[in-house]
Amino acid sequence: MKPLYCDILNASKYRHKSPPHALVDQIKSDLASTGMLGSGAAIKLISLTYCLSAETVLYEFVAHILRNLPDLGLTSQESLLEVIGEAFTTIMAEARGCALRELPIEESRELASSYFNERSGRFLEQLQRKVRLMVSEQSE
Repeated sequence: MKPLYCDILNASKYRHKSPPHALVDQIKSDLASTGMLGSGAAIKLISLTYCLSAETVLYEFVAHILRNLPDLGLTSQESLLEVIGEAFTTIMAEARGCALRELPIEESRELASSYFNERSGRFLEQLQRKVRLMVSEQSE
């Protein structure tokens, strides 16, 4: 990803305190106090927290990109979707890595990874559809 787009993505991450390590630490502490830290629900909650944070960052990133298309030199829908795809890959890999590092058991990591695959795939499709609609509305 070009440095300019990395800067925009990093600024969005900073504004949203992403990745949300402090929030996950609090969630883990609360779950540990109830004896649920190793449960499937805990794995999903930790994964979801990182995933939602990444999605929030991506929504802001896309909004910024769409507001500044001419200034950023993005003249085609294909180039726009390519930049969004690169940002998606970057932020989701980071979020997945953070979630997996939080889970000490291999079985937990596999469950979290499958959850990430499912959710992130749907999210990217939804985001791409939304961008295509917005671009087509802007060009009309």
